[in-house]
Amino acid sequence: MRIKKGVIIVGSLVLLTLLGIYMGFALHYQNTMLPHTTFAGVSIGGMDVQTAKKTIKKTALDREYKLDDKGKVVAQFTGHVVGSAQDVGTDLAQLKSAQNPWSWPAAMVGGQADAAATDSSTSLKLNQKKINSFVTTTVNKLNANRSQTTNASIAKKDGQFVVTKEVYGNNLDTGKVEKLVKKMVATGQTTGNLQNTYVQPTVKANSEKLQKDLSTLKQLSTVKGHYSISGDTVTIPESLIRSSIYYKDGEVSVNPSVFQNFLAELATKYNTIDKTRTFKTHSGSTVSIPAGTWGWSIQQSSEATELAATIKKGSDFTRHPLVSGSGQNYSGNEIPKTYIDYTGVGLHDSPWQPKYGGDWYKEHGSHGCVNTPPDVMAKLYNLIPAGTPVFIY
Repeated sequence: MRIKKGVIIVGSLVLLTLLGIYMGFALHYQNTMLPHTTFAGVSIGGMDVQTAKKTIKKTALDREYKLDDKGKVVAQFTGHVVGSAQDVGTDLAQLKSAQNPWSWPAAMVGGQADAAATDSSTSLKLNQKKINSFVTTTVNKLNANRSQTTNASIAKKDGQFVVTKEVYGNNLDTGKVEKLVKKMVATGQTTGNLQNTYVQPTVKANSEKLQKDLSTLKQLSTVKGHYSISGDTVTIPESLIRSSIYYKDGEVSVNPSVFQNFLAELATKYNTIDKTRTFKTHSGSTVSIPAGTWGWSIQQSSEATELAATIKKGSDFTRHPLVSGSGQNYSGNEIPKTYIDYTGVGLHDSPWQPKYGGDWYKEHGSHGCVNTPPDVMAKLYNLIPAGTPVFIY
């Protein structure tokens, strides 16, 4: 009985001792961080918020970081450079309030996840201006001697359009490097691997759009075009059409400027705005009339743009060029069937004349013009359509 009673007493004392230890540590961790608590890679277990704040600030600012590329350190920096360890007091207070001091045994055995690594709201705050400056300067310096990543594209080789494959370089992506640096500082990771920050091609040779664009370019290269001008059919050289087609910045395009010389030659041959006309008059004589307001000319700049747009549609075509002026038609006969020709005698209304006919004109008529009653002139005017050419000789 005595032995049994002694065992009970000893057991009770052990339990009371363990309970006392548990209670004591629980009370201790009411004001301090749980064991194995880390923030941005800094161990702050057992520290109160203020002590933890000072420790993190000093450690984070003085900590040295390395950027590694294929086993070689290519850049280094400290927390001072990126402005880490700004006031984290609020984050630490939130971290402390989220901890359960009665769970200290579990924390002591199992440890705690790094607060800054698991919760972006409790990460070290960086000075964005400083980190931008460091990352931009570092990336520009390292990229100066690196091969550039390029997207797959389409190029013209030996007159044919072909896909050029993407190129994987080792130039660094500024955004990816910045993200890596922020993660390193936030987690206390002192070495970062730059191989994961290389610029990657965004367009590859097997891209569906690229293959579709290649098909379009090949189709445009077979387009045949003609002009119908003044009764003539003019063939646009196929080589000229092919030379106008190009691919840039992911877009199929046709260059209008390629057609300027060709259109200038057509204008020289077919424009009539400044040309002398020779034709047979109503009296049967043949006369030559100097250039006047009758005539037309090809609008070369506008036509080049329209021609490029027509080619881009991808079908064979025959078109009339854009022109300005008057008298243009597609038969080649510039002078229409209806026109007025006269040698200078005017025919106009004369409301000032009190009468007409007889010998009145001998004393009261105009010098060379035929005075006509207004009502008669109106009828005559309406017999002539607007736009009817008038040839004076």
